Amino acid sequence: MKSFVLIVSFFISSVCGAASPSAVYEIPGVEDPDLAHYEIESLKMDIDEDRIRIDYVLPLDLTGAKNRIRAEGVIGSDSKASLRGPHSDFICDLLQEKCEVRYNDLTIDESLVRARLEGKKLSPAQIEQRLQVTRRFSGDPIGIIHLK
Repeated sequence: MKSFVLIVSFFISSVCGAASPSAVYEIPGVEDPDLAHYEIESLKMDIDEDRIRIDYVLPLDLTGAKNRIRAEGVIGSDSKASLRGPHSDFICDLLQEKCEVRYNDLTIDESLVRARLEGKKLSPAQIEQRLQVTRRFSGDPIGIIHLK
């Protein structure tokens, strides 16, 4: 088990030490990948023996407000991990390099999302499409993190 943890630890260290973005956040059920995927600029994942911790901020283009996500859990012998935090529950498969996440008690500010998108010079139609994704996420705050 220790050799497995060392291998996973090395892999995660190389992933998390890479230049931003370190991960991509996907909103399930949104068909257009340009609308469904958001970059997570800084994701930190620490592994110590069979314990795992994750820390990141949800993309502001999705939520408008800063939502720092922190969770920790245990890695099983099958390389899967269950993590829990004050605002999230994760099921991660470290070999597939992804985590499924369910959030609770998030702060989502659609007016701040709109302001960020307008600052990026998106068309009104593009802004409305992205706001629809924010509304969907607000009603069902789930997603998938793909580690790079």
